[in-house]
Amino acid sequence: ELWLFTTTLSSACQSIRSTNTREMSLYCHMLYALLEEKEENVYTLDQLMVILRRSEEYCLPQFIEEITELLSSLHTTGLIVFVKNNHAPGNSWVVARKEVLLTEVNGVLFAPDNFKEYRDIASNTGIISLYSLSQLFPQYSSDMLVVFLQYMELCQEISQDFLTFTNVMIKED
Repeated sequence: ELWLFTTTLSSACQSIRSTNTREMSLYCHMLYALLEEKEENVYTLDQLMVILRRSEEYCLPQFIEEITELLSSLHTTGLIVFVKNNHAPGNSWVVARKEVLLTEVNGVLFAPDNFKEYRDIASNTGIISLYSLSQLFPQYSSDMLVVFLQYMELCQEISQDFLTFTNVMIKED
């Protein structure tokens, strides 16, 4: 009986220590719990790493690569939105509660004109400029908002050339 207990305990410890993504569920749960208990909804990866280093309650990896893998796993399950920046990983965005951001942003962007949240920002084509988006939501990165809205399939990025070519926008000289 002691041998069976020792073998089982050893196997469980090995599973926890393993860095195989299939066996990272404990870390994923801990990271998700940390994100859920925090007040903020949107973080950069650098901000999240500072929080992790200061946390005494959670024993999570301290390397950005490992945290990126965990965030990607949580993103794949749909629990969070992780907008990865390959050029500057620290500037990647973590949306902990996408429903909060979605309600806040969509409540303004798609509010009918008889709602208090309504803002007259879209032209008759439904196109909202990046400048207008950044003015409406100064607390968020406009790049992050665009990628988030694209991920939620609520917007499409349109090139300046396309707008000029289709006469939706007149080219300025």
